[in-house]
Amino acid sequence: MAAGYRMSTPILLLLILHVAIAFADEPRILEPGTRIRVTYVLPSSEAGDPIRLPGELVAFTDTAIILDTYYEDSRTIRREQVIGLERSLHEYGRAEGATLGFGIGAATGILIGLASGDDKPGFFSFTAEAKAMVYGLLLAPVGTLIGFAAGSGERWENVPMDQVRLGFVQGPRGAGGLQVSVRF
Repeated sequence: MAAGYRMSTPILLLLILHVAIAFADEPRILEPGTRIRVTYVLPSSEAGDPIRLPGELVAFTDTAIILDTYYEDSRTIRREQVIGLERSLHEYGRAEGATLGFGIGAATGILIGLASGDDKPGFFSFTAEAKAMVYGLLLAPVGTLIGFAAGSGERWENVPMDQVRLGFVQGPRGAGGLQVSVRF
């Protein structure tokens, strides 16, 4: 009976690995409302530096990308003008940066205090644990301020333009819709 379990464990692991690889190859879907950033160039008559425009995807056709931007209601960008497309992974604000800075500052202070070790016995000496607490308390607000000042931003994932596909999907109650899928 033990041999049966030993034999089935590698098979089970291979099955799990196969399923994980299959899911990893599934195309990610850019749905309307997804926050994206399009890098494009203007037509040759107005040539200049590439323009990066963030916004929410309204529609993605074979000839154009329509974005809802903060600057105007919507912007249509012709597909041949697009030189880059990115999808937002995570938008973070100052509060998240301050929290992260607090943790990094406190941890740095604790590590410095512990690494400095105990002082030699005398009139004004501290243990490593006491110094860790003091340094942690001193560096935590410093980290909080730095994290708050630098904390606003967004993480982007590059979407290769040659891997964007269009398709139609069947929705609930027979309704159809356009689907944009991206293969990585």
